[in-house]
Amino acid sequence: MALKLAINGFGRIGRLVFREAMKHDEFEVVAVNDLTDAGQLAHLLKYDSVHGIYDAEVNADEDSFVVNGQRIKVYAEKDPAQLPWGELGVDVVLECTGHFRSMEEVGKHIEAGAKKAILSAPAKGAMLTFVMGVNHEDYNPATDDVISNASCTTNCLAPVAKVLDEKFGIERGMMTTIHSYTNDQRILDFPHSDPRRARAGAVSMIPTTTGAAVAVSKVLPQLKDYNELPLVSIDYNGNHHSSTVDGLSTMVLENKMVKVLAWGAFFMLNKKTMKDIDVKGKRVFVRVDFNVPMADGAITDETRIRAAIPTIEYLVEQGAKVILASHLGRPKGEVKEDMCLTAAGVRLAQLMGKPVTKLDESIGQVVEEAVASMHDGDLLLMENVRFHAGEEKNDPTLAQQFAQLADIYMYCKALSNPEHPFTAIIGGAKVKDKIGVIESLLEKVDHLIIGGGLSFTFIKAQGYDIGKSLLEEDKIELAKSFIEKAKAKGVQLHMPVDAVVANEFSQDAETQIVNVDAIPADWMGLDIGPKTAANYAEVIKNSKLIIWNGPMGVFEMDKFANGTKKVADAMATTAGYTVIGGGDSAAAVEKFEVADKMDHISTGGGASLELMEGKELPGIVALNDK
Repeated sequence: MALKLAINGFGRIGRLVFREAMKHDEFEVVAVNDLTDAGQLAHLLKYDSVHGIYDAEVNADEDSFVVNGQRIKVYAEKDPAQLPWGELGVDVVLECTGHFRSMEEVGKHIEAGAKKAILSAPAKGAMLTFVMGVNHEDYNPATDDVISNASCTTNCLAPVAKVLDEKFGIERGMMTTIHSYTNDQRILDFPHSDPRRARAGAVSMIPTTTGAAVAVSKVLPQLKDYNELPLVSIDYNGNHHSSTVDGLSTMVLENKMVKVLAWGAFFMLNKKTMKDIDVKGKRVFVRVDFNVPMADGAITDETRIRAAIPTIEYLVEQGAKVILASHLGRPKGEVKEDMCLTAAGVRLAQLMGKPVTKLDESIGQVVEEAVASMHDGDLLLMENVRFHAGEEKNDPTLAQQFAQLADIYMYCKALSNPEHPFTAIIGGAKVKDKIGVIESLLEKVDHLIIGGGLSFTFIKAQGYDIGKSLLEEDKIELAKSFIEKAKAKGVQLHMPVDAVVANEFSQDAETQIVNVDAIPADWMGLDIGPKTAANYAEVIKNSKLIIWNGPMGVFEMDKFANGTKKVADAMATTAGYTVIGGGDSAAAVEKFEVADKMDHISTGGGASLELMEGKELPGIVALNDK
């Protein structure tokens, strides 16, 4: 069920909050309260001089406006306590007027029947203040009904002040904010209670005060980013970090006075999504992941096809001409019958309940003619794009051939920002396949869990004998360095304490459970043990974001599947946000019937690793900014 929101004050902040909330199905804006009439509010929502024309159908009548068919009731009530929040079932009121800032004033929304109220400005007097990514973990939903999220300036200043104080100590501080002009200033000189604000804001820098200095003292922030590039303000548009320290603009005088410049970016993410574009009648080229496992020409796991269906269904419903492109396997530029997408096309048509035109080519005249004959809502699946060697080499000629087929390119992926405690689970066979990932994650995570075959190289690095378990001799020193780096960075590195070992690599093998310091000489470890699985489950339970790439053992064999199953079950029951990255992990949650309990399954194994490693994917880099 969607969270019902009401917005009090439909100015700059209120309108931006509305735009952002409308992008997410988990929110429903049911009402707006503002003393301006509905017609003007709708006009200013649609036509924004700073953030651009709102890509939505916006209409208004006497007491409401309608956005893409959704009616939002508009009130013009001066006293928040008189608003019908209880009658409307409002869960959260966003107080964005800038006029009501005390606990008593904002609390009137609770009197009116709302369950929670959030102030979008620094509070006056006693009110709890929270900043996401800073002290939000202190929020208690059972008792904290009226809160402030400080201000944009606070979110920029507080992380910097905190770090400077922790590292060097701040005896005295002076903050200068260079802020865009707001509606509290004048376009031309005009009387104001503050003589400086009476002056024309567009032609002068207006010295004034800010509530951010007070708000900073109410939060416990951490530094979000640091920059040593020669950038200017426009380069930070869409940057989702609350504060970015500009290293090149840092100055130190006589080792006593330090100037630190930080850029703040506070509003919208900058890549267009499919809901930002009117796709009706447009040719939309969608890069999907139909790299499904096959056996004797039949699909053995259709998870990746199902993962793409919500995107495809949306585009079809909106009247797009949908062109699907995918790879299957690694044919290395050669046409291979066992890597054709025919079976994927047949299964997609069954799942969609509508015809899918499957082509035998992905470029050339046949493809161009097929695209030209498409009607609104049609589905076309091209042949395996990796039958062309240039597909894996970022070949610009091949890219141009794909580009000319469509009006819009869409990448069917989802990215998210880390929330703490952040846990990464890395399994699979070999350390060498995960070097970049582990190095990158040690810079980001609070907990790093190691499992699978690669864990035995880490066990060996601790000085234990591992029998005939999988070992990469040339990676032992690297594993030692990862262990030391985790200690140095304060990352909790979790490694197996016991293992399921077998006398041979077989489902029929004799097995036993031993501590990792007691693996028999002629036996091999094929799964984590029950104590390890319980330890890992406890870490997962207490994490807010968990990313999992790679199984804990040879889960394809039932005797060695328990460790992977325990991790999958823990992922399914945690309150944290769960991300499955990679084909083997995705197959595991499917096998143990918990895939529907995961928040996101990123089925592209290689792409998932590259993203976790911090690499840029060409398909994402190329997406248009908003």
